[in-house]
Amino acid sequence: TTPQIQLWDTNNSILRYVYHDNGSVGFLTSAGGWAARSDNSGNWIATGDVTAFSDIRLKTNIEVIPDALNKVCSLRGVTYNRTDTNERQTGLIAQELYEVLPEAVHIGTDEDQTLSVAYGNVIGLLVESIKELRAEIEALKADK
Repeated sequence: TTPQIQLWDTNNSILRYVYHDNGSVGFLTSAGGWAARSDNSGNWIATGDVTAFSDIRLKTNIEVIPDALNKVCSLRGVTYNRTDTNERQTGLIAQELYEVLPEAVHIGTDEDQTLSVAYGNVIGLLVESIKELRAEIEALKADK
């Protein structure tokens, strides 16, 4: 009796359900457990991997991120309380990230143009900064 929408395959077998229960809405697996859902607080929870296309065939104008270590060092990893829920969280400040890696910041379409961070898009910056650190370590070792 819980609200649901059944999604059918071409051979008339049920593949998934769009489901609502206890304040969450999302997709059930064919076995009946949550596959992915959004709760009343706006959290999106997936029981499997969350992936994005990263195939080189989908990319042009590929450039290595320059000066990655200095960019990382200009950022602050912070803990904070959200003003809307008072929930304690950790992350980056979108305005600060925008200054060094605007490709990882989305500008909202709301009246305030609220910024959000695409955290997965920060990985390239972190990888390149680690490589710069390794080069510095190797240079220091060679000087001994």
